[in-house]
Amino acid sequence: MVKKDKSYFDPSDPNDPTNLVMTGYKLKPSAVAVLEERLKRDPSNINCRLKLMGYYFKTCHEVKSDSRKQLQCVLWMIEKIPDHETLGTPWAEVHKECNPQGYDKCKKLWLMQLAKYPDNVSIVTNAASFLRPDWRLAEKLYERAIALEPNNPFWYRKLALLLQRAVRKNSPRMRKALAAMQDAVRKTKELYRRRYLYDHLAEIAYEAGEWSVAENAAKKSLSLSGKIRKDWYDGNAIHNGNCILGRLALRSGQLKKAISHLDRAGQTYGSPQLNSFGPNMRFAQEMLRAGQREAVIRYLNECKRFWEGKSETLSDCIAQIERGKSPRLPRVI
Repeated sequence: MVKKDKSYFDPSDPNDPTNLVMTGYKLKPSAVAVLEERLKRDPSNINCRLKLMGYYFKTCHEVKSDSRKQLQCVLWMIEKIPDHETLGTPWAEVHKECNPQGYDKCKKLWLMQLAKYPDNVSIVTNAASFLRPDWRLAEKLYERAIALEPNNPFWYRKLALLLQRAVRKNSPRMRKALAAMQDAVRKTKELYRRRYLYDHLAEIAYEAGEWSVAENAAKKSLSLSGKIRKDWYDGNAIHNGNCILGRLALRSGQLKKAISHLDRAGQTYGSPQLNSFGPNMRFAQEMLRAGQREAVIRYLNECKRFWEGKSETLSDCIAQIERGKSPRLPRVI
């Protein structure tokens, strides 16, 4: 069995699990109360549970009762349907730092499921996704998944992204991350699927110090945007590809070129990730440090178009920059 890569979800399908969770993210409290009552009557109503998971994901850091509800929702799914694809996504996270006791409860349950189903690749990788704070354990789990399904590029991609987030630049494990992402690209036969990987490859190559690999991958990502079949991911490609090319231009002293790429990155029309979680503003932060205040202000104003609910935060950053300050921008990852 090869697990479907849910980074390719169909936004037009109302029953797609990712779509259900994102629908829940936008619910009003009155609608949430109706769903909660429905779930009490029928705990196995997965569509209802996924919508609530999306809502709790948004509110759990601010509302303690929603944090408890989100934990109970995740625990139920780990116990009852540990192979469900949503458990391998950020929506099913319980943050170790914010809720260490809740995280430990989930971790204990995941370890029990792994002992019971050591060769179920869906359970192995869902657990790996959840256990990313214990990244060495997650690394071993993704390596187990690769051993179980050596021709599935999804697990190489997951391993690469895990290591990218966990280790320092230019470390041996960053090289391992780069090799894993290159394997993911090679093992992805369909060009329209491979294009989803190029911006990740570009970013990891940049952090590994492989400048030519980063440049080539970013250019491939941009060249394929909208040309194979236009979909939701093109917004990511436009933003991320230009950010990598801009960072390369900045480090080589080509300021005009860097400014042009920052402008183009801001002109993305958004995506499900950019609209909800927001863009990685590392390049914009580097440009601010380089004194390119006007370019950064233009970029932040563009981000207001698609980053839902962050207009006030971005306006505050713009006001500080206009006063001559250099604030830390949101989502500098």
